[in-house]
Amino acid sequence: WLPGLGFAQAATAMVGQNLGARLPRKAKRVGYQSSLVAIIFMTVLGVSYLVVPELWVRLFTSDAKVIKLGVIYCYVTAFSQPPLAAAMVLSGALRGAGNTRFVMGTTVVGAWCVRLPFAYITGILLGGGILWVWIAMILDWVVRAGALLWRYRREKSFLS
Repeated sequence: WLPGLGFAQAATAMVGQNLGARLPRKAKRVGYQSSLVAIIFMTVLGVSYLVVPELWVRLFTSDAKVIKLGVIYCYVTAFSQPPLAAAMVLSGALRGAGNTRFVMGTTVVGAWCVRLPFAYITGILLGGGILWVWIAMILDWVVRAGALLWRYRREKSFLS
């Protein structure tokens, strides 16, 4: 999560800086490049969650029950890394282009119309538990990343 935040903040600054320098094509390219680097970096982290999950969990606890549960969530978290990276960095790039409303809208819609209902239905009503709540978060990030990519491709700031 934290690497994605760092890449997002960098994308915000670099897109805004290039737009301020009247380099809209470079600004757009920098947003895509930042997203790609973040996705690769966080995917590598995700692979490590799949390959050595116990090592990651043991950094925080030695309790066998917690380790057993933590390994399961490492597997889930591994699959969240690419869409999370894309959503975070594209949000940052759009903020750098001055498009904060769409970013806010995707955040609200993702949380309230995707994550919350899906988590409630699958996690509580259908008895799927916390695992399905995590899966709901991944679904939110996938939907959000798709919407943000759609908007980024059509961003008017890059047309000048």
